Amino acid sequence: MSLFVWSIIVTSVLLVGALPILAVAVTGLLLDRNIATSIYDGITSGDPVLYQHIFWFFGHPEVYVIILPIFGLVSLVLSSITHKEIFGKQGMVYCMSAIGIVGYFVWSHHMFTVGLDVDSRAYFSAATAVISIPTAVKVFSYLATWTSGRGPRGSSITYAFWSFLICFTAGGFTGLILSSASLDLILHDTYFVVAHFHTVLSLGAVFGLLVGHYYFQSIFLGVSVMESWGLYQVFNLLLGAILVFFPMHIAGLAGMARRIPEYSDIFIPSVTVGTTGSFLLIFSVLILLRSMLMTWTNVIYANYR
Repeated sequence: MSLFVWSIIVTSVLLVGALPILAVAVTGLLLDRNIATSIYDGITSGDPVLYQHIFWFFGHPEVYVIILPIFGLVSLVLSSITHKEIFGKQGMVYCMSAIGIVGYFVWSHHMFTVGLDVDSRAYFSAATAVISIPTAVKVFSYLATWTSGRGPRGSSITYAFWSFLICFTAGGFTGLILSSASLDLILHDTYFVVAHFHTVLSLGAVFGLLVGHYYFQSIFLGVSVMESWGLYQVFNLLLGAILVFFPMHIAGLAGMARRIPEYSDIFIPSVTVGTTGSFLLIFSVLILLRSMLMTWTNVIYANYR
């Protein structure tokens, strides 16, 4: 089977295991709020940390539900444009399976500040670090496939693929930093966590979807991609992402708390650069919409000419 099919299989297993746990968490919350039970209410002998455990047991596999299909999509497109099989295909299957399995057992790295005992923090730190191994294997397999293949070197698919690797690798490295329980106590609820999550998942997923968009658009619609607009769009999106989230990492390391509307004057440069980058992100989306609109217009014109 192709790696895309494998990624959907692992994603399906994750959903089957995680969604019933979310149903349990939400059911207990509804009971507490509507019929005065005390499952999570600490005032009436409930356990509010129990809700966090149940929710994050769903919440962490959920992030792999989002990114694993992107892995499959990127693998499918990369294999096609390089005209060769993905390097270490069997190992890639094992890596996706390992990510799915270990993803069930690292949920409490979201909860290092709730008072976990030392042994639990040591275990969840180690398990979180371990999950970086199959992820790194996948990244190096993509690099080996690209360097040994004959793919197009200047296309919008190429730019989107490299942007995906850059954002996912950088965000994954900051996640490895956060796997340390001692360091996470300091960085918890700062913009470093926000920057990590959005770099590794949101931007990784977005650039992965763009890889699929620029590859399948000509196949589905029968109209070739306007490469110039595609290059402008991907470049603006990557530049905007760097301007938004790189200063956010620095501000988080300096102690800038998230969800707090007031902040010290020392964070004004980071906020200013991030705001500039957000405008670039909006501009790149407008470029993408214009490119899609012109493509669809050409398709309609060709069909009804």
